Amino acid sequence: MTADVENSVRGPILDKLPSEWKDEGNQKFKEGEYGPAVECYTKALSSCQVENQTEKAVFFKNRAQAYFKLSEFEKCHQDCSEALTLAPGDSKALFRRATASEKLGKLDDAYRDAKQALALEPDNAAIKTLMQAFYRGDIVSTHLAVDVKLMAVNYFGQVALCKALLPGMIAQGGGSIVVIGSVQGKIALPHRSCYAASKHALQAFCDSMRAETSSRNVFVTVVNPGYVRTGLSENAMTADGSKYGSMDSTTANGMSPDSVAKRTIKAIILREKEVTVSGIAPKAATWLRSVLPSLYFFIMEFRAGVRKQIDDDLAKTD
Repeated sequence: MTADVENSVRGPILDKLPSEWKDEGNQKFKEGEYGPAVECYTKALSSCQVENQTEKAVFFKNRAQAYFKLSEFEKCHQDCSEALTLAPGDSKALFRRATASEKLGKLDDAYRDAKQALALEPDNAAIKTLMQAFYRGDIVSTHLAVDVKLMAVNYFGQVALCKALLPGMIAQGGGSIVVIGSVQGKIALPHRSCYAASKHALQAFCDSMRAETSSRNVFVTVVNPGYVRTGLSENAMTADGSKYGSMDSTTANGMSPDSVAKRTIKAIILREKEVTVSGIAPKAATWLRSVLPSLYFFIMEFRAGVRKQIDDDLAKTD
C-alpha cells in the first residue's frame, strides 16, 4: 500500500454513506482484496462526520486489519492507535495493535496491549493464545538472554547444588538426592523451548549422576510433576524477560502442592529412580513420544498451529 492509493481516494466520495463504504470494504476484505478494502475504509473515514467518533473508530480498526494483511504493520499500528484515541479501551483495537507491535519487534508494547485486551475479554480464546505466546515465548522472538537466565536457574543452579553435596555424601557412606524436574523434561511443547530445554538438560544430568553414584550408595530420585497450583506462571518470563504476572488456567486447574509433596516423599522412601506426578495426558504424551514419535510430532505441530486463531480473529471486520 503506497501514498498513491491513499491519494486516489480523494475524489468524489459523497455518493455513498460512510457505513456503505465500510460494508463494501468488508466485502473486499472477505474476498482477499486488501488494497481495495483500504480504499473503501479510507473513503468511509473521509466522509464520516467528525463528531461520530464511535463509527470512525470502527473504520480505523477495519483499515488497520487490512494494512496488517498487506504486511504494513506500522500503518496498522497507527490506525489502531487512532481507534483507541476515539474509543479508549476497545479490546479489538488493543488486540490488533498488539499483533502489529509484535511484528514490529515492540514486544513490551505488544505485551502491554495484549494484557489489557485480556483484562477486558478474559474468555477470548484468541487473546489468551496471544498472551500465552508472549509469556512462554516462541523461539524466534525470545531473546537469548531469557534462554541463558532459565538455564542458570533451572539447570546450573541444581547442578551446582548437586556438585556441592556429592563429596560429603560419598564421604559419609551414601545419601539421597531428590531433584524436581518436570514432565517437560521428558516431552517438549511449542512455545516452551527455554523451559523444556532446561528441564531436558537437568534430566540428562541426573541420569548420568545416578549411574555414576549408584556404586557409592547415593540414590538419585527425579520427580517430574505436571501442572501444579503454584506461582510458576505468574513468575514466568515473557519473550523479552519481563514477568508474565498472571496465573494461567492450566496452572490454576493443576494438582495441589500437597499431593505432589506426598508422592515425592513416597518416592524417596521407596528409592524410586524417577516418578511422574501428573494427570493422564502428560503421561500419554510421554509414552507417545517414545512409541509413536511421528504421531507425537504431528500433534505438537498441530498444537503450534493453534496460533492461527489469532489471525482468524483479526480477520473479522466489524
